[in-house]
Amino acid sequence: MSVLPFLALAIVGAVIATLLREFRRLGTLAGLGAVVVALAAAGLINPDTPLSIGGGALAGSDHLRLVLTLCLAGGLLVLIVARLATWQPSAPGALLGGAAGIGFALGLAGTPPGLLGAAAATIAASVLALGSPAAPSRIRALARELRGAATSLVIGLIAAGIVPGVAPAPGAAPAEPAAASLVLLGMALVVAHRFGAIPLHARVSRLADAAPSGALPILAAWLPAAWGLIILGWAPAALGPSSVGLGLERGLVVTLALATLLFGTVAALIQDEVEHVVAYTIVADAGVALLALAALDPAARDAARAWILVFATTRTAMIGWTIAFRAAFGTGRLRDTTGWLRRAPALGVALTGILVAAVAWPGLLAWDARLTILQSATAGPALLLAYAGSLGTGAAICRVLVVGGGRPSAIVASSLGELPRLPAGLVAQAAVPMPDGAPPAGAIAAAGALARRLRVAAAAAGRDARPTLELNRIPLRAFAVILLAGLALLAAGGAFGIDAAARAPGPMLPSPAPFVGG
Repeated sequence: MSVLPFLALAIVGAVIATLLREFRRLGTLAGLGAVVVALAAAGLINPDTPLSIGGGALAGSDHLRLVLTLCLAGGLLVLIVARLATWQPSAPGALLGGAAGIGFALGLAGTPPGLLGAAAATIAASVLALGSPAAPSRIRALARELRGAATSLVIGLIAAGIVPGVAPAPGAAPAEPAAASLVLLGMALVVAHRFGAIPLHARVSRLADAAPSGALPILAAWLPAAWGLIILGWAPAALGPSSVGLGLERGLVVTLALATLLFGTVAALIQDEVEHVVAYTIVADAGVALLALAALDPAARDAARAWILVFATTRTAMIGWTIAFRAAFGTGRLRDTTGWLRRAPALGVALTGILVAAVAWPGLLAWDARLTILQSATAGPALLLAYAGSLGTGAAICRVLVVGGGRPSAIVASSLGELPRLPAGLVAQAAVPMPDGAPPAGAIAAAGALARRLRVAAAAAGRDARPTLELNRIPLRAFAVILLAGLALLAAGGAFGIDAAARAPGPMLPSPAPFVGG
């Protein structure tokens, strides 16, 4: 199927979810239903004949299908977790609007159109997520996002105009060294700002404070990923032939990347709020994206296209975990939630799965792709520093797990825990004694008890479903977070054909072999 049906369904879904967001129950059903429909459409996208649009071309690809499918699947689970915690009316529309913009940006052939699409996606998702209600913190965050998107777009368009993203013909001279150096530094600035690299990291932490938690995956993970995919797909063909004369400029980008990896890790390790821990792991991994740009190597580009999917999926799972954690204990401060593992073991299992997905081990796609990027851009001591810094996310998660293994705080001890519960009336019904004359013990008594429990479950699924759901928000949230961790593990292991899709040609990936229909 073409990418056009997905774009139409996602845009219509975003409009419907936005119009109905003030109606709690109807808005929830409409928003989640629209995301499910868009997810189904995204899963049907295939490489197809490019469609001419205003002198350009729009086409689907295997990589685009995976980007949108993982984005919407993870975003849907986060929306469910957030809905079981609190009401966030703007989150579904932001997810759908951002996903539609990503599909448009990555489906367009050419770097300038792709950058325009990425900027449009950023603006749309930011406005939908932060525009209402018009709290001062949200308005300031929205203004930062709009300024950042506009600035990144201008710099990117200028850079792409100076050095086109097409490999020069055999024997042709590479780009002028002075122009190539300015272009590389300009694109590095765009990547650094979109991902939140040091010293441009404040945007990410402030966004985590201001934006609805259900909209953070699209704003803080998937939209930066789209910017990165466009620029990293362009760089090797545009600047690769000039890389010999860009030693100093590439060194500056590598230095910025190493500083981001190390200082981002340190910042993540000293944060007390779990949302800020996640924000600074995003900051730290901005260093990996910068290293992929500095490599100017097609192998690093392909590895980055795979790694970015793992990065965004893992951060989506971490955001969902923080929502469930805060809702379970009423706070996200680690100093107040020591010993949380004893009351939330399912969240501990989910966080352990996210840790494995973020760090991985040799042989898994996540590990091999990250290592390929590091080795393509660094060597010697710099490689050791990059390798140590790239494990910062794992170190930050381990710290949270260590805090969870301590002595339970008063807040944790008074929390409800994750065991399923029934309304008082159903509990009393399940405890009704056996009728007189019934066998007092044995298999028949056990069967009678089981039958009563089944009747209770049937009642809970009927007229008593809503109070039962209200009582079991905590275990349901934990289950959804476990699903998020499973999705991250599958992506880290290379499921869904991520590696092959990352290497396949497409509209945003210059290649000697044209994409289907090209």
